[in-house]
Amino acid sequence: MEASPPIWARPYHEPQDRLANVTLFAFADELLDLSSTISRSRYGVPAGFDLGTLDVRQHQRKEVPEWFGGFFTPEMLSVSKLDPGGLDGEYEDLAVAYSVQLEIPEPPNLAYLQGCWGFMMWLCEIGAKVILDEHAIRWHAGEQIIQLDPLREFDIKNEISVVFETEDTPGFGHVMHTRGLVKFGRPDLVLKGVEPADAEAGGVLLNGLASRAAKGAALRENQTVGPNGLAARHLSRYEPGVTHPEVNLNNDGLVLDIAGWGLRERR
Repeated sequence: MEASPPIWARPYHEPQDRLANVTLFAFADELLDLSSTISRSRYGVPAGFDLGTLDVRQHQRKEVPEWFGGFFTPEMLSVSKLDPGGLDGEYEDLAVAYSVQLEIPEPPNLAYLQGCWGFMMWLCEIGAKVILDEHAIRWHAGEQIIQLDPLREFDIKNEISVVFETEDTPGFGHVMHTRGLVKFGRPDLVLKGVEPADAEAGGVLLNGLASRAAKGAALRENQTVGPNGLAARHLSRYEPGVTHPEVNLNNDGLVLDIAGWGLRERR
Protein backbone atom coordinates (compact mmCIF):
# COMPACT_ATOMS: atom_id res chain seq x y z
CA MET A 1 0.00 0.00 0.00
CA GLU A 2 1.36 3.41 -1.00
CA ALA A 3 2.35 5.69 1.88
CA SER A 4 0.72 9.10 2.09
CA PRO A 5 1.75 12.26 3.97
CA PRO A 6 0.36 13.40 7.33
CA ILE A 7 -2.73 15.58 6.99
CA TRP A 8 -2.39 19.27 7.82
CA ALA A 9 -4.51 19.74 10.92
CA ARG A 10 -6.89 22.54 11.90
CA PRO A 11 -6.42 22.46 15.70
CA TYR A 12 -8.57 25.55 16.28
CA HIS A 13 -11.39 24.46 14.02
CA GLU A 14 -14.73 26.08 14.69
CA PRO A 15 -17.27 25.53 11.90
CA GLN A 16 -18.61 28.76 10.38
CA ASP A 17 -21.01 27.46 7.73
CA ARG A 18 -18.81 28.84 4.96
CA LEU A 19 -17.32 27.45 1.75
CA ALA A 20 -13.62 26.92 1.15
CA ASN A 21 -12.63 27.58 -2.45
CA VAL A 22 -9.30 26.74 -4.07
CA THR A 23 -8.80 27.91 -7.66
CA LEU A 24 -5.47 27.26 -9.37
CA PHE A 25 -4.31 27.56 -12.97
CA ALA A 26 -1.47 25.70 -14.68
CA PHE A 27 -0.09 27.07 -17.94
CA ALA A 28 1.83 25.05 -20.51
CA ASP A 29 3.17 25.58 -24.00
CA GLU A 30 1.36 22.49 -25.35
CA LEU A 31 -1.35 20.01 -24.43
CA LEU A 32 -0.38 17.74 -21.54
CA ASP A 33 -0.89 13.99 -21.32
CA LEU A 34 -3.12 13.53 -18.26
CA SER A 35 -3.26 9.73 -18.46
CA SER A 36 -0.46 8.87 -16.03
CA THR A 37 -1.11 7.78 -12.44
CA ILE A 38 -0.65 10.30 -9.63
CA SER A 39 1.54 9.01 -6.80
CA ARG A 40 0.20 10.13 -3.43
CA SER A 41 3.55 9.75 -1.69
CA ARG A 42 5.50 11.60 -4.38
CA TYR A 43 3.09 14.52 -4.66
CA GLY A 44 1.94 14.80 -1.06
CA VAL A 45 -1.71 13.78 -1.53
CA PRO A 46 -3.17 12.49 1.76
CA ALA A 47 -4.97 9.17 1.95
CA GLY A 48 -8.70 9.62 1.75
CA PHE A 49 -8.63 12.70 -0.44
CA ASP A 50 -10.45 11.95 -3.69
CA LEU A 51 -8.64 13.62 -6.59
CA GLY A 52 -11.78 13.00 -8.62
CA THR A 53 -13.51 15.80 -6.71
CA LEU A 54 -11.29 18.36 -8.44
CA ASP A 55 -12.96 20.27 -11.28
CA VAL A 56 -10.22 20.17 -13.94
CA ARG A 57 -10.77 21.91 -17.26
CA GLN A 58 -8.58 22.49 -20.29
CA HIS A 59 -8.44 25.83 -22.13
CA GLN A 60 -6.54 26.57 -25.34
CA ARG A 61 -5.45 30.08 -26.18
CA LYS A 62 -6.49 29.72 -29.81
CA GLU A 63 -10.05 28.85 -28.76
CA VAL A 64 -10.56 31.43 -25.99
CA PRO A 65 -8.05 34.20 -26.69
CA GLU A 66 -9.88 36.86 -24.67
CA TRP A 67 -10.20 34.62 -21.61
CA PHE A 68 -6.54 33.68 -21.92
CA GLY A 69 -5.46 37.28 -22.36
CA GLY A 70 -7.09 38.26 -19.09
CA PHE A 71 -4.26 36.56 -17.24
CA PHE A 72 -1.63 38.62 -19.02
CA THR A 73 -2.87 42.19 -18.65
CA PRO A 74 -0.32 44.85 -17.62
CA GLU A 75 -1.73 44.72 -14.07
CA MET A 76 -1.36 40.95 -13.78
CA LEU A 77 2.11 41.03 -15.32
CA SER A 78 3.23 43.68 -12.84
CA VAL A 79 1.99 41.48 -9.98
CA SER A 80 3.78 38.45 -11.42
CA LYS A 81 7.11 40.29 -11.34
CA LEU A 82 6.82 40.54 -7.56
CA ASP A 83 6.88 36.74 -7.24
CA PRO A 84 10.04 34.63 -7.63
CA GLY A 85 7.99 32.39 -9.91
CA GLY A 86 6.70 35.22 -12.07
CA LEU A 87 6.28 35.07 -15.83
CA ASP A 88 9.46 36.97 -16.66
CA GLY A 89 8.24 37.89 -20.15
CA GLU A 90 7.86 34.31 -21.42
CA TYR A 91 4.08 34.14 -21.39
CA GLU A 92 3.66 34.45 -25.17
CA ASP A 93 4.54 30.76 -25.60
CA LEU A 94 1.92 29.55 -23.12
CA ALA A 95 -0.78 28.05 -25.33
CA VAL A 96 -2.77 25.89 -22.91
CA ALA A 97 -4.20 26.41 -19.43
CA TYR A 98 -5.65 23.93 -16.97
CA SER A 99 -8.03 25.30 -14.35
CA VAL A 100 -8.26 23.30 -11.15
CA GLN A 101 -11.03 24.20 -8.72
CA LEU A 102 -12.48 22.77 -5.55
CA GLU A 103 -15.28 24.29 -3.49
CA ILE A 104 -16.47 22.49 -0.37
CA PRO A 105 -17.97 23.32 3.04
CA GLU A 106 -14.94 24.31 5.07
CA PRO A 107 -13.67 21.05 6.59
CA PRO A 108 -11.95 20.13 9.88
CA ASN A 109 -8.55 19.57 8.22
CA LEU A 110 -6.57 20.78 5.19
CA ALA A 111 -6.24 17.51 3.26
CA TYR A 112 -8.15 19.15 0.40
CA LEU A 113 -5.49 21.86 0.07
CA GLN A 114 -2.68 19.30 0.11
CA GLY A 115 -4.54 17.39 -2.58
CA CYS A 116 -4.87 20.47 -4.77
CA TRP A 117 -1.17 21.28 -4.53
CA GLY A 118 -0.27 17.65 -5.12
CA PHE A 119 -2.25 17.73 -8.35
CA MET A 120 -0.43 20.91 -9.40
CA MET A 121 2.93 19.25 -8.65
CA TRP A 122 1.92 16.44 -10.98
CA LEU A 123 0.87 18.88 -13.71
CA CYS A 124 4.26 20.59 -13.45
CA GLU A 125 6.03 17.24 -13.59
CA ILE A 126 4.32 16.45 -16.90
CA GLY A 127 4.99 19.84 -18.45
CA ALA A 128 3.21 22.83 -16.87
CA LYS A 129 5.51 25.86 -16.81
CA VAL A 130 3.85 28.23 -14.37
CA ILE A 131 1.09 28.14 -11.75
CA LEU A 132 -1.28 30.92 -10.69
CA ASP A 133 -2.97 30.79 -7.30
CA GLU A 134 -6.00 32.90 -8.17
CA HIS A 135 -7.19 33.92 -4.71
CA ALA A 136 -3.77 34.88 -3.39
CA ILE A 137 -2.81 36.26 -6.85
CA ARG A 138 0.57 34.55 -6.62
CA TRP A 139 2.59 33.09 -9.46
CA HIS A 140 4.86 30.06 -9.05
CA ALA A 141 7.38 28.68 -11.53
CA GLY A 142 6.77 25.04 -12.39
CA GLU A 143 10.29 24.14 -11.27
CA GLN A 144 9.51 25.52 -7.80
CA ILE A 145 6.31 23.53 -7.49
CA ILE A 146 8.01 20.27 -8.53
CA GLN A 147 10.55 20.75 -5.74
CA LEU A 148 7.96 21.08 -2.97
CA ASP A 149 8.55 18.62 -0.16
CA PRO A 150 5.51 16.27 -0.03
CA LEU A 151 6.06 16.01 3.74
CA ARG A 152 6.34 19.77 4.32
CA GLU A 153 4.45 21.37 7.18
CA PHE A 154 1.72 23.90 6.62
CA ASP A 155 2.91 27.52 6.31
CA ILE A 156 0.39 30.32 5.81
CA LYS A 157 2.99 32.41 3.96
CA ASN A 158 2.82 29.91 1.10
CA GLU A 159 -0.96 30.24 0.79
CA ILE A 160 -1.88 33.91 1.03
CA SER A 161 -0.57 37.33 0.10
CA VAL A 162 -0.21 40.30 2.41
CA VAL A 163 -0.60 43.51 0.41
CA PHE A 164 0.48 47.02 1.42
CA GLU A 165 -0.95 49.70 -0.88
CA THR A 166 1.57 52.52 -1.30
CA GLU A 167 -1.12 55.12 -2.02
CA ASP A 168 -3.04 56.16 1.07
CA THR A 169 -6.78 56.74 1.17
CA PRO A 170 -8.05 59.91 2.89
CA GLY A 171 -9.74 59.02 6.15
CA PHE A 172 -8.51 55.41 5.99
CA GLY A 173 -4.73 55.51 5.66
CA HIS A 174 -2.69 53.05 3.66
CA VAL A 175 -4.61 49.90 2.88
CA MET A 176 -3.02 46.68 4.12
CA HIS A 177 -4.82 43.39 3.72
CA THR A 178 -4.66 39.68 3.09
CA ARG A 179 -5.63 37.81 -0.06
CA GLY A 180 -6.47 34.13 -0.13
CA LEU A 181 -8.31 33.29 3.09
CA VAL A 182 -11.31 32.15 1.04
CA LYS A 183 -9.21 29.00 0.48
CA PHE A 184 -9.93 28.21 4.13
CA GLY A 185 -13.52 29.40 4.24
CA ARG A 186 -12.60 32.56 6.12
CA PRO A 187 -12.98 36.29 5.34
CA ASP A 188 -9.90 38.29 4.43
CA LEU A 189 -8.53 40.88 6.83
CA VAL A 190 -8.11 44.59 6.12
CA LEU A 191 -6.18 46.98 8.37
CA LYS A 192 -7.31 50.59 8.75
CA GLY A 193 -5.15 53.48 9.93
CA VAL A 194 -1.89 52.02 8.63
CA GLU A 195 1.14 54.27 8.24
CA PRO A 196 4.26 53.22 6.26
CA ALA A 197 6.10 52.59 9.53
CA ASP A 198 3.41 50.04 10.45
CA ALA A 199 4.05 47.83 7.42
CA GLU A 200 6.33 45.31 9.11
CA ALA A 201 4.30 44.99 12.30
CA GLY A 202 1.09 44.93 10.28
CA GLY A 203 2.41 42.09 8.17
CA VAL A 204 3.30 40.06 11.25
CA LEU A 205 -0.16 40.71 12.69
CA LEU A 206 -1.98 39.73 9.50
CA ASN A 207 0.08 36.58 8.99
CA GLY A 208 -0.53 35.56 12.59
CA LEU A 209 -4.29 36.11 12.43
CA ALA A 210 -4.47 34.44 9.01
CA SER A 211 -2.53 31.41 10.23
CA ARG A 212 -4.95 30.86 13.11
CA ALA A 213 -7.89 31.31 10.75
CA ALA A 214 -6.44 28.82 8.27
CA LYS A 215 -6.06 26.38 11.14
CA GLY A 216 -9.74 26.73 11.88
CA ALA A 217 -10.16 29.70 14.23
CA ALA A 218 -13.32 31.70 13.61
CA LEU A 219 -13.26 35.25 12.22
CA ARG A 220 -16.47 37.19 12.80
CA GLU A 221 -17.82 40.72 12.85
CA ASN A 222 -17.51 42.29 16.34
CA GLN A 223 -14.91 39.71 17.37
CA THR A 224 -12.18 41.22 19.58
CA VAL A 225 -8.48 41.14 18.72
CA GLY A 226 -5.77 42.08 21.22
CA PRO A 227 -2.28 40.80 20.31
CA ASN A 228 0.81 41.27 22.49
CA GLY A 229 -1.11 42.66 25.40
CA LEU A 230 -2.67 45.55 23.47
CA ALA A 231 -6.17 46.69 24.39
CA ALA A 232 -8.74 44.62 22.51
CA ARG A 233 -10.29 46.07 19.37
CA HIS A 234 -13.24 44.85 17.36
CA LEU A 235 -13.37 43.53 13.83
CA SER A 236 -15.94 45.31 11.68
CA ARG A 237 -17.46 44.35 8.33
CA TYR A 238 -15.56 45.42 5.24
CA GLU A 239 -17.83 47.58 3.08
CA PRO A 240 -15.96 48.40 -0.15
CA GLY A 241 -16.99 51.56 -1.92
CA VAL A 242 -19.14 52.65 1.02
CA THR A 243 -17.01 53.34 4.08
CA HIS A 244 -13.87 51.50 2.95
CA PRO A 245 -11.70 51.65 -0.19
CA GLU A 246 -12.20 48.99 -2.86
CA VAL A 247 -9.32 46.50 -2.94
CA ASN A 248 -11.06 43.76 -4.99
CA LEU A 249 -10.69 40.96 -2.47
CA ASN A 250 -12.98 38.55 -4.34
CA ASN A 251 -14.04 37.57 -0.84
CA ASP A 252 -15.81 39.21 2.04
CA GLY A 253 -13.60 40.89 4.62
CA LEU A 254 -13.23 42.18 8.15
CA VAL A 255 -11.60 45.48 9.11
CA LEU A 256 -9.33 46.14 12.08
CA ASP A 257 -8.50 49.77 12.92
CA ILE A 258 -4.91 49.97 14.20
CA ALA A 259 -4.63 53.78 14.32
CA GLY A 260 -3.02 54.85 17.60
CA TRP A 261 -2.89 51.26 18.80
CA GLY A 262 0.87 51.22 19.34
CA LEU A 263 1.27 48.08 17.28
CA ARG A 264 4.74 48.83 15.93
CA GLU A 265 6.00 49.91 19.36
CA ARG A 266 5.20 46.42 20.65
CA ARG A 267 7.38 44.70 18.05
